[in-house]
Amino acid sequence: MQETKTETVETTEATPAPVMAPDFTLEDINGKQVRLSDLRGKKVLINFWTTWCKYCRVEMPELQKFYEQTKDKNWQILTVNITRSERSISDVKDYLKTNNFTFPVLLDKTGQVAAQYGINSIPTSFILNEKGEVIQTKMGPFSQQELTELAK
Repeated sequence: MQETKTETVETTEATPAPVMAPDFTLEDINGKQVRLSDLRGKKVLINFWTTWCKYCRVEMPELQKFYEQTKDKNWQILTVNITRSERSISDVKDYLKTNNFTFPVLLDKTGQVAAQYGINSIPTSFILNEKGEVIQTKMGPFSQQELTELAK
């Protein structure tokens, strides 16, 4: 009987290189221009949402808590309202005021930024490192526990 030799070849999968987040400039809820690349040096949570999305509504209070926990740290939260799919900007403003949300809200009036980020379900979030690279993508709402872990 002939002995069969097998060789084991070790392979290592390369970790994909981080991808730069597409830059954008949008108006916030007060009409001020906000440019993503101006936030380099901070970790950034970008969250795409609408007022009529039930999962977004569940997530918003958690995002408010996260904002309050991290606003004085090296974090910036940007919630991007896909305003093109809303009835009106005043609906968005009323929703924020009624719920006492104070985190930064940007208005994607044309849907161009949502398209740029490939948004096809909401909420969808992106976590960027201090260099502006996407290090995590999350489809669906964040839980309080997930946001607490991020804030550490």
